[in-house]
Amino acid sequence: MQSTTLRFGKGFKKPPQPLSKLSELEVYQSDFRTSFKYRGVSPLNGTKRSMSWVRLREVVQGCPRSVQGIKLHYGLVSNAWIVVVQLMEEDPTTHFLEPIADENYLFNEQAQSFRRLMDTAREALVEEYLDQVWVRRTAVVNVGQLVKPNTHGEPDPSSTIFTWHDAVQGLFDDNVDSALPLEDYYLVVNCIAVSQKFEPTHPNVEFRHGVALNVGVMSDVNGAKVLIDLVSDAASSSARSRALDYGNLCPPRCR
Repeated sequence: MQSTTLRFGKGFKKPPQPLSKLSELEVYQSDFRTSFKYRGVSPLNGTKRSMSWVRLREVVQGCPRSVQGIKLHYGLVSNAWIVVVQLMEEDPTTHFLEPIADENYLFNEQAQSFRRLMDTAREALVEEYLDQVWVRRTAVVNVGQLVKPNTHGEPDPSSTIFTWHDAVQGLFDDNVDSALPLEDYYLVVNCIAVSQKFEPTHPNVEFRHGVALNVGVMSDVNGAKVLIDLVSDAASSSARSRALDYGNLCPPRCR
């Protein structure tokens, strides 16, 4: 993956992008299911989403601006988590990644297509997520509501930012087999619990909602089409067979 000079707000430069093995990813997913609940009680549905790589690339390439990153917003419909992709560009002066207004896309897994959303529609989905999802931050605290921006304490993330070329495109470059149709490949977005330490207001390590990305490929299994995750514990010196975990949680690494 190529290096980048892009920045993510509040003076944070892009941190190293950890790559998780399957066994590690499964722990993070389990921690999420245990710690994040719909209204503090029920498990969330849809905590693993997939979107066509070809359709996503068409969205990025069809944007009239130069897309340098994507912002994955957390939304909620009933008790199902959804992810809204917002395209981002580089500010030529500050080199910060900035969201592009009204360039939000929600993937319909049945129709296998993206639907464009205005910012107001995306914001409503995020607000529902912040209202209805509760978290148990550590093993010794009670479940409580997420902290919204401009309220009290360190706000909970409601999105994660990834650079496009080195992170997302790089993940696919390391995992796509040229012998298979590109139409068979998917970007898989997994909800994970991230152990995050906020200082000085939050001196203790607590769970925050993050996402991990991996590549999936549609394969024939006993006559049925099944999406297979390309994540394993096999030795790897690149992003091959790994999950990109995680990007820049927003907040704190956004403006």
